[in-house]
Amino acid sequence: MKEFQKPEFRIPEPIIKVMKTLEQAGYQVYLVGGCVRDLLMQKTPHDYDLATDARPEEILKLFEHHSGFGMKHGTILVVEQGMPVEITTFRKEGKYTDGRHPDEVIFVDRIEEDLGRRDFTINAMAYHPDQGLIDPYGGRNDLEKKLIRAVGDPDQRFQEDALRMLRAWRFASTYGFDIEPETRKALDRKENIAQAATISAERVMEEFTKILLSDHPEVIANMTLLMEPWIPELKIMIETKQNNVHHYTDVLHHTLDALKYSGTKDPMVAWALLLHDTGKPACKTSDETGDHFKKHPAVSQKIAQRVLRKLHAPKKWMQVIPALVLRHDAFYAPNLKNIVKLRITLGWSDEQLHQLFEVQKGDILAHTTTERMEILNTFIEFYDQEKNKRPLKVSQLEINGNGIKEHTSLKAEQIGRALHELLIYAFYHPEFNHKEDLLKKLPAIEKQILEDGTKLRKDDIR
Repeated sequence: MKEFQKPEFRIPEPIIKVMKTLEQAGYQVYLVGGCVRDLLMQKTPHDYDLATDARPEEILKLFEHHSGFGMKHGTILVVEQGMPVEITTFRKEGKYTDGRHPDEVIFVDRIEEDLGRRDFTINAMAYHPDQGLIDPYGGRNDLEKKLIRAVGDPDQRFQEDALRMLRAWRFASTYGFDIEPETRKALDRKENIAQAATISAERVMEEFTKILLSDHPEVIANMTLLMEPWIPELKIMIETKQNNVHHYTDVLHHTLDALKYSGTKDPMVAWALLLHDTGKPACKTSDETGDHFKKHPAVSQKIAQRVLRKLHAPKKWMQVIPALVLRHDAFYAPNLKNIVKLRITLGWSDEQLHQLFEVQKGDILAHTTTERMEILNTFIEFYDQEKNKRPLKVSQLEINGNGIKEHTSLKAEQIGRALHELLIYAFYHPEFNHKEDLLKKLPAIEKQILEDGTKLRKDDIR
């Protein structure tokens, strides 16, 4: 049954034009899904989706700029005045044999049937500027009550598509909503959780990253079994107590507090915070002074590498996140030697170093004591003052590889090593970062490289 209401929404002109084109051709058309939810929450939608009783081949005839990328599922991408909009034919879906995709799509003639196939009530609403809101499952009421509720039988929804379980927690974490009791029971049911292994790694990474970056990452404490195929350590972390003067809770809740206190919107920082203490359970020892977790950063780094590889993380994430995890517990005195270590020896960029600072701040705030914050802030202030006064990359030297080749007998890798030593020299003596001064240093560097094939120690060339 349709429920007609008349909220007033500001809909972009290109979307209105697409809707009018379909209506003038004799078809029904409605805004559907996430954009309706966002408009009711007074948020600007990221995109707009339309549902219509027009069949895909009929949609293609009406619009000049389009793509049939999702045609077998009834979806056509139309571009109107530079704005993309997905138009999907009203449909219901057959069985989900693989737990991910419907075996068949059946086109229907009524919007209510189309809404009935959707995951949650807050996503199962439609809107038309003249007719108002169509809300057969009480989505608007659930928005007002701040509830995530499955459409129809939650067990059936999750058995159809296991990704919906991750989406339930993602919506709860993004909006700070509770999960309706029957939907929550279905989320915790072993038969449904077992389906999680069918979700593609890429989709898990996408949904879970949104949870990490949300205002309520603490929901992860309820997801340990759901995430077990990818991060089994979460379950062990929640069972690992930290009885010492530095901590007030178990490893997982410390981790989630660190995430929340950091408030980061950087996905690499968020993943580093999630994984920074995953090695603690394996490293735990206890004595009369309490619990200890020596060398846990190195163990956590290996776990981070495995988790990210399993979730098909981007290449840059694979490089940066484990490095942040390894060094999250390392704090530095405010001196030039430590800047050399981080920026030149390790080759970290300014961005990566500030990502480390962000990880460390979140971690410190989730401890009982925060004395290390002063140490960290002192080093950050020193680093930010010094970083623009001296070269930190080979590209900032007033000499390049061709210059070294022209004035020495060094070749290939040797030239790179010479540039490295010149960079360290120029870092400590920025006033000598001029070609003529650097050329004066080259003979000594060349001699030692040719004599023993080893890199000069930075202390030798200051």
